[in-house]
Amino acid sequence: MKNIIFTVIAVSLIMIPILLFLEIILPIFDNRGETIWRKDLHNKDLDIINSDIFFSNWNFDTELGWDYSTPSISDEVKYIAESYGASFTASGFSNDKTWQEQFYELSNLGIINLGIGGYGIDQSILKFEQYSRIKNKDVKNIILGLNGQVFSRSVSYYSYYYFFNQSFKYAFKPRFIKDNNEFRLLKIPCHDSECLKHELANLNSATYANLNKYDYWYKKEIEKPILKFPRIISYAKAIPSIIHRLKQRNYLAPTYFEDEESIELAKYLISRFSERAYLKELNPIILLMYDRFGLEGILKGKREDEWLIKFFIENKIAFIDTSPIFINHIKNRGKIEELFLLNGHYSFKGDSLVSLSIYNDINKFKL
Repeated sequence: MKNIIFTVIAVSLIMIPILLFLEIILPIFDNRGETIWRKDLHNKDLDIINSDIFFSNWNFDTELGWDYSTPSISDEVKYIAESYGASFTASGFSNDKTWQEQFYELSNLGIINLGIGGYGIDQSILKFEQYSRIKNKDVKNIILGLNGQVFSRSVSYYSYYYFFNQSFKYAFKPRFIKDNNEFRLLKIPCHDSECLKHELANLNSATYANLNKYDYWYKKEIEKPILKFPRIISYAKAIPSIIHRLKQRNYLAPTYFEDEESIELAKYLISRFSERAYLKELNPIILLMYDRFGLEGILKGKREDEWLIKFFIENKIAFIDTSPIFINHIKNRGKIEELFLLNGHYSFKGDSLVSLSIYNDINKFKL
């Protein structure tokens, strides 16, 4: 009995200093793992002033969540296409020269830039349905720019839980949901600050009911551990999430298509885009673009969107894959670093390769 008590005391004397030491040093790693900790799930003290600014800002859109003013169009340019998508489509982050402008320099043909930063594929398609041919009746081709993040965003409803950015604290987006085996559109819940304050302050609100049911990233958020004392327990709870992220970084788990629902939704949205374009007597073209992580995966033989390309081929959907020209550049002594900015967007060189990819596949356009 004495030996057991002695062993327990000895182990305790060893473990207590170790645990105290871990508790002291673990806060050093808190910020490095920001995305593994749960955010505040609602805000009773909503900043009404900033919320009012968001809703009164000309970027707020009651249907799309947010939007920009339409670009200027020159009467002296022959435009062959409109391009919709997110920031990789908006482009021009290095020196304001977009891949659309670089395409014009190559071909003397214009592509109207309707890309909007932060969009999901759903928002891009809804914008196309609203805008296309209202002002550009001579355009015959519609480009839908796709990169990995636009698929991840399509299963988001409250954008704050997708972006780690306070500027999206008040931003909801439309979300296509499956109901009775059919997809329908769930619209954004609020058009003013008072509505938003009421909805976010009340965990029993209709908005939270929709978040709990339909927002993939919100549901992921509430599964995350809260960072608090004792840190050791918080970090222990975070281990499965840390392992999953490590698998993603090593291309052992999907990054952009998190589950079967996101794949099914992507197929529906792309089919919808193609069908709506043909109804307007327009030629739909998918433009596949890749971030650095995606390109490095392709270089390693790990491509997450193989099913997507197969889907295009099976359904006879025209697409332009920009990855071959990027990979060829890298393999011919080009550096992948020169293709991207620190914020993850294409550099001037990266945008130039997108424009060249389109130029090389110009036979897919109706001219």
